[in-house]
Amino acid sequence: NKKDIYKEGLSFEGQSIASEMTTEAWVSLLEQGFDAQLSVYDSIMVECPPGDATEVGAVIQTTRMNAGKQFSDYVPLTTAIKIGTSWGELG
Repeated sequence: NKKDIYKEGLSFEGQSIASEMTTEAWVSLLEQGFDAQLSVYDSIMVECPPGDATEVGAVIQTTRMNAGKQFSDYVPLTTAIKIGTSWGELG
């Protein structure tokens, strides 16, 4: 159990920062007028018309990267964008 607790302690800061970056990006997207529906850990779900999905994905990617720079620009933050019509398509 001690080993697991130690491992969780080492992971806490990184996970906490990822969560903060996601929250910052989510708020920014809402302020920009996007329909950000859900934020889970380090993921953001945004609903948009299918024809706008690629453009919206690019804005999300830029917004996430900018949110990450508020915490550190030492390690670049990458963002994977997945487009689908259901959760099953995004898995």
